[in-house]
Amino acid sequence: MNRFRLPEKDLIILDDRLVLVNHNYKGDYTSIAPRNSFFRKHGLRLFMIALGLSMIALAIVDEASQSSLIFFIICTLGFITMLFEQWNYSNTPVLFKKDIETIEMSYPRLKWMSVKAKIHFTDDRGKRRVRVLMLPGLLDYGAENKYHVIDALESL
Repeated sequence: MNRFRLPEKDLIILDDRLVLVNHNYKGDYTSIAPRNSFFRKHGLRLFMIALGLSMIALAIVDEASQSSLIFFIICTLGFITMLFEQWNYSNTPVLFKKDIETIEMSYPRLKWMSVKAKIHFTDDRGKRRVRVLMLPGLLDYGAENKYHVIDALESL
């Protein structure tokens, strides 16, 4: 069992699965079930789209805020585009190693920035999903931890 500290969660690599847990989790890692909630994954984006649509409606009705109508339309279209771009992203805390297809690393131009790892896998319904992990940069938890996580993920 390997445990790595990421900026948002801890990554535990077991024999048959990858598990993402909170930093202070002290329970049994094998009892964590894979789950994927729509509102947990897209809740903030849906809220921002609803807020943008309500601001567009307010700008149409209210004469004082009509000058900002184009700004609200552009922001709402940006949130809708973001929702569709990240539609297949998953927030499941458990990834079985047999379901992982590829691991794609995107290295930044600057050394001190975070590396993004995209894990492409097949979920229990047979759909291709992507789990994105932000690996720590030099300013988060040190470069050594980042390279240990990269080595562990590439050896899968």
